[in-house]
Amino acid sequence: MVFEDFRKSDEYPFEAETDIWGEKVRILTDFNDDEDYACALRGYISPVNAKLKWLSENRESVLKCIADAGIAAMAEHRVSNMEDAGEFPLTIEEEYFLGCIHPREIIACCDEGHSNVTLECYFVCRPDFFSGQQILLFVNPDLSLYCNGVV
Repeated sequence: MVFEDFRKSDEYPFEAETDIWGEKVRILTDFNDDEDYACALRGYISPVNAKLKWLSENRESVLKCIADAGIAAMAEHRVSNMEDAGEFPLTIEEEYFLGCIHPREIIACCDEGHSNVTLECYFVCRPDFFSGQQILLFVNPDLSLYCNGVV
């Protein structure tokens, strides 16, 4: 992405769209409050692009992190407690569940210098096992992953 791909956002300083795993994903920027946002964006584009490229190329690592957090078991538990679970399988195998995960929105959190970028990634499931809630995963500045569960 380049500076011109971004536009002002009502929620965050800037937003854009990019392709992650074959899907259009909304990208939002979050800067320190005291920064000149346009100047900050110009400085952060390169590290944000690098993180997004890494995310695009490391789908298996992301899905493994979500799997290791036990999110598939949470989905199966929720479905087993639904009164009308007709659209969902009775048992949810991990492989099936991971195929249902789709990126929805990413917030690029930019702090302290132009290299310290964390991606706050929101994923949805199709079918919607979590009734509108999303899976939250962080890609940290050192490229380590942390799944924060369903929010």
